[in-house]
Amino acid sequence: MQRIVLLLILTALLVPISGQASFSPKLFVETATDKRVYKQGEPMGMALTVLNQNSKARQVQFSSAKIYDFHLYNEAEEPVWKWSGDKMFAMALVDLKLEQKKPLTYVVAFNQILPSGKALEPGKYRLVGEFCVKGKPYRSKPVEIEVR
Repeated sequence: MQRIVLLLILTALLVPISGQASFSPKLFVETATDKRVYKQGEPMGMALTVLNQNSKARQVQFSSAKIYDFHLYNEAEEPVWKWSGDKMFAMALVDLKLEQKKPLTYVVAFNQILPSGKALEPGKYRLVGEFCVKGKPYRSKPVEIEVR
């Protein structure tokens, strides 16, 4: 597990194996995975990187302790899994200072077990990362992955 986390951090900061970015005014949001193709049941490593491209620090606010999220969609664009789906977050205003040109990376591993308890079926999926800023969440472009 430590190896997956280290690999994902390096991947997100250097050259994503599989990643897509979304740009907003001076805020870069990218999702990356450790692989493009997974065996059924194999842990999926994913990372969300946020970079403030402004010339100075930027303050952002969240309506809960949930700072980021990941969403997995099947080929029919139906939601299949959400990282935050089985978690609880404190309901409080949370402030975060984004320093200029210093990326923040959030790393998650998904064991391919759905909330229903069933295993993720083989097929093609789209993974989207979300930076959950109050009033305007920022989503990355989707990353295409496959389970075989």
